Amino acid sequence: MIRLVATRVQEEGTDRNANQPIHNPGKKTKKWIAGAIGKPGALHRQLGIPQNKKIPAKTLAAAAKKGGKLGKRARLAETLRKMH
Repeated sequence: MIRLVATRVQEEGTDRNANQPIHNPGKKTKKWIAGAIGKPGALHRQLGIPQNKKIPAKTLAAAAKKGGKLGKRARLAETLRKMH
C-alpha cells in the first residue's frame, strides 16, 4: 500500500494551499477590520439583543471579560466603539 503525505509548501508571503497571505504580526494591513469581522451580527445574537438595538456599554463590558468567541467579539466591539 502506498501512502501519500501532503506537504505544505510556502512561498514568500503566501500559503499555496489557501492563496491567502501568511499572518505576519509585525506587518500592519490596511483593511484589518474587514478581516476581523467574520460574522456580522454574531455578537448581537450571542447576547440576545436585537440587531436594530444598540448594545449597552455595561453589557458589552461584562461580555468582554468572558472567554471564548463571545469575549473576543465583545473586545473587538469595544475597540471599534472607541474608533467611532
